[in-house]
Formats: sequence, structure tokens, C-alpha cells
Amino acid sequence: MLEIETDCVLCSQWVGDPSSVPDIFKPIVADILQLCEGLEWNIKTIQRSENGTTDKLAKSGISRSNPLLWVKP
Repeated sequence: MLEIETDCVLCSQWVGDPSSVPDIFKPIVADILQLCEGLEWNIKTIQRSENGTTDKLAKSGISRSNPLLWVKP
């Protein structure tokens, strides 16, 4: 099972209910749902204090020209 953890309550809600996603974020949520298609998965909200390492990794990846992770379909 794929476990997705986020410290963003809204993101968790949007993935659970794509009809509630603001238009600007719909392509991102659609990509997430497409990647999870055919998989058994769960998304849960965690405390921001539990997400420090992931947050640092994400912030360091923002400025990269090459992705840190590439998923091949």
C-alpha cells in the first residue's frame, strides 16, 4: 500500500474530493490521482513538526533544474 503523508490539510482534502480543488491546482491533483491509479493508497495529514526532513527536501528541490524523483509510467 502506498502511504501519502502531507502536512497540508487542504491538499489531503483535495485529493480525497477533487471537485473541491481550486482551478489553479487541478492539474497537480489530477497528476497525483493518475499516478495512484491502479494502486492501493491512502493519504493522511500529519503534524508539520513531523514533516521537517521532507519539507527541507521539497524546498531544496524547488530550485533544481532536474527532478529529484522521476516516476516512469
